Amino acid sequence: MKKGDDMTQSTRKLTMGSLFDGISGFPLASVRCGIEPIWASEIEPFPILVSKIRFPRMEQMGDIICCSSTMTDKSGNLQSRIRPTLREGSIVTDTRCNVQYLVTEYGIVNLKGASTWERAEKIVSIAHPDFREALIKEAEKLKIWKATSKRC
Repeated sequence: MKKGDDMTQSTRKLTMGSLFDGISGFPLASVRCGIEPIWASEIEPFPILVSKIRFPRMEQMGDIICCSSTMTDKSGNLQSRIRPTLREGSIVTDTRCNVQYLVTEYGIVNLKGASTWERAEKIVSIAHPDFREALIKEAEKLKIWKATSKRC
């Protein structure tokens, strides 16, 4: 291969995010390996302060909820964990304004400050692709999907 060939030289810089960051031990090690830490998730005030001193440009994401977007039921059928509404009798222990970041295998969304229809659009965007249209139809029935909303 010739010098400058895509396989021999990369112009892309490696970046990383750190879950349950603590005092940024993993980002500190990554910098020593040439990897740039761009975000961290930590909820305890003192470790966040230490991280901000070590990495002032690293974004602190706060609390993150991460879940698989699907599950397989007892019959072997794929089911979406992302639902338009909760089942009757469900118990809610967190208000929607307490969830800032939601993560699935299809992406991450920041829900902070989003309106109801914006939240619906963002959450549908990280649902399993096979369930997105059905979720959009349910959101339309609930009148929380605007005609201008994006189709995922």
